[in-house]
Amino acid sequence: MSAHGGASLMERLTSLSSEPPECPICSERYDPDQEDLVPRNLSCGHSMCSRCIGRYMSTSGKTVDQDIVMMCPNKCSRLTTIPGGNIQNLPKNFPVMEMVHTRQFERSKSQATIQSSCIGEYYCDVCEVSKAEVACPSCAVSLCFTCSSEIHQKKGYQVHKLVAMSDVLDGNLDIQFTDGMLTQRSFSDPEVLHAAAAQPKMCRVHSSELVEYLCVSCSAEVCKKCHLVDGHRGHECRLLKDVAHEKRESLRGLLAAAQEKHAVWNKGFDRCQELREASNVRRTELERMIRTHFEEVRAALVSREERILGELREEMQRRDQLLSAQADHLAKVCEIAKDLCEEVEEVIDGSDSQVVHRGETLGGQVEQYIRSEQDTNPVVSDSILAQFTDKGELLQLTERLGELKFPPGRVEGVRVKSRGPSEVKVSWPALSSPSISAYLLEVSSGGQPYRVVYEGPQIEYDADGVATEEDVIFYFRVAAVNAVGIGPYSVSVSYTKKKACFLWDPNKRHPKAHISNGGYTVSIGENATWVSVGTNTVLSHGCHYWEVILEKYGAPSLSRKAVIGVVAAGFHQWHRSHGVIGIKTCPIGNRSWGLACGTAKKLAHGSTFFNSLGRKHNLFREGDAVGVMLDLSQHIMSFYRNGKPLGIIFDDVHGPVVPAVSFCRHKALTLRFPSTPPTSPAPSRHFSSPSLSRHVPSSPAASRCNAVVRQTARSLSTNAIEVKGSLTTPVGGGTL
Repeated sequence: MSAHGGASLMERLTSLSSEPPECPICSERYDPDQEDLVPRNLSCGHSMCSRCIGRYMSTSGKTVDQDIVMMCPNKCSRLTTIPGGNIQNLPKNFPVMEMVHTRQFERSKSQATIQSSCIGEYYCDVCEVSKAEVACPSCAVSLCFTCSSEIHQKKGYQVHKLVAMSDVLDGNLDIQFTDGMLTQRSFSDPEVLHAAAAQPKMCRVHSSELVEYLCVSCSAEVCKKCHLVDGHRGHECRLLKDVAHEKRESLRGLLAAAQEKHAVWNKGFDRCQELREASNVRRTELERMIRTHFEEVRAALVSREERILGELREEMQRRDQLLSAQADHLAKVCEIAKDLCEEVEEVIDGSDSQVVHRGETLGGQVEQYIRSEQDTNPVVSDSILAQFTDKGELLQLTERLGELKFPPGRVEGVRVKSRGPSEVKVSWPALSSPSISAYLLEVSSGGQPYRVVYEGPQIEYDADGVATEEDVIFYFRVAAVNAVGIGPYSVSVSYTKKKACFLWDPNKRHPKAHISNGGYTVSIGENATWVSVGTNTVLSHGCHYWEVILEKYGAPSLSRKAVIGVVAAGFHQWHRSHGVIGIKTCPIGNRSWGLACGTAKKLAHGSTFFNSLGRKHNLFREGDAVGVMLDLSQHIMSFYRNGKPLGIIFDDVHGPVVPAVSFCRHKALTLRFPSTPPTSPAPSRHFSSPSLSRHVPSSPAASRCNAVVRQTARSLSTNAIEVKGSLTTPVGGGTL
């Protein structure tokens, strides 16, 4: 790890530990190879990257004879003229660019030296004579005991964590090179890992200074020198430990809420798994019962078929025997008659003596034969009457052999219509199932439990007598009922009986804020001073919703732009400048709650909660509607962007409060009150109505669906069955 050379100790340590020059505005490292990160000089002598110059030029620059004049962002009050409005016309800071190239070369050389030395011997990077015994990942150097005791006892190096080289050689310490720095990745010893993670962070600009502050204006971590002397002087800075403490408390609250939500979801997961297992068991049981039932029905049909066929065979056998005996008798009679006729013919053809002698006898026999009577008609009839059940009736009867019944489906498309201040109608489409016996309409307001207001077969209801309170949001939901039970409830639909009608109050504003559009719009001109404006209405209870339209807002950037929220009703210092909702240094910030539109940070009681909604993904833009839903019964305030929920931002809002905004520069904000607010999260407390109990079967499986196999017809089965079973209610069904 040693590279022989004549550089001094401090030069070597500086080349290894100092970071490349950075832009004082965005704290990004300069990079001559990227146009946006090229350092350029202003007329005042300050330097910054091309990207920051372009950003400030577009927001605060003024056009003068095709040139753009802008003020230095470092607050030196010097103006810089950008010829033709082209940033590339500003001179580059070549010394800084050369320094960047030098630092990059030195770091790559140090990294190559360290990496190549890892293969062979390990020597001290300072004296280059003694073997290295320890390594400092913060400095990216390996040291002998003598040099480490000399160097790391000085101010700025005492906080560095030294690691034994034996740990590196034994594989107990993994190392990696990032931007030329030797850093720790993982340790086999947990104590070493914890100590390395707790190591204080050094300033990227002043490498010997600890990071102690957070620049709120730039969202950058800085040291005391940066805060008091260099690029962040005059910016709003806070102690890093205070911000970290607030963030930890916020994270603890979020963690507790997430753990609580996880427990609810895990419980739902367990219920789903139990339901799946119970459903599989119940399905197997029902399949066995259904097969048994129809096997018995089929056995009865086959038995009846065999019995009828047996009767047919017996009857045909009896008839065959009778006809056979009759045929045999007639055959004998015919034979006798034939012989007698032949004998008579012989006598007739004989001599006279034969005729005289035998004629008398034969004549008597023939007369006797002629007088005899023989039954020549068949002794049985060939007709058989076959009677069967009509096929149509039989097929209809088979449809009633068995039937499964389930709860009704979910009602979709619930709508609330208002034709006037006293005409409110709730309607929903009828379900296609013919077994629906009734519909249940429930209502809730202000976080109260749902209660039944209608029960019957109709698919619409006049809710004039229900939604009576003004400026209160009501939630309606519908469920269908049949013989099995209650189906799942529909999505809650919200309704406000009367439009909220508060306006911007001329007595609750800064003198530079202008109210227009009948009191709905408030605006401010070219002024960097933050001002606040309140409304003429105090909200003390109930659930309320309003929107603020960002009429003039500008391109999104990482600044607050505007803060929208509420202020305690007792606040009276609206005329004071630099008043921002939720900011600690402002009188208005102590008892106020607001959301910064530019950064998506929530501000409350003087505390800033960073990245509350994701700084880069939830910024508002010009023309957006910022919706605010305030539920004072549950002390929560939710925000919306163009009707889409952003979630519950505050859960500690207590009335009475006044809706308010804080903003600066060239902006215009307009109030709007939609008659149908977006659906908020359902009230936190839900109870099923007592009137629903009579719709649920009274058996022990009352909360479950009944699968009924009904009794078959007696004429088709000798063994009638009635099978009754239960299926667990689906997760989406029943009362919530």
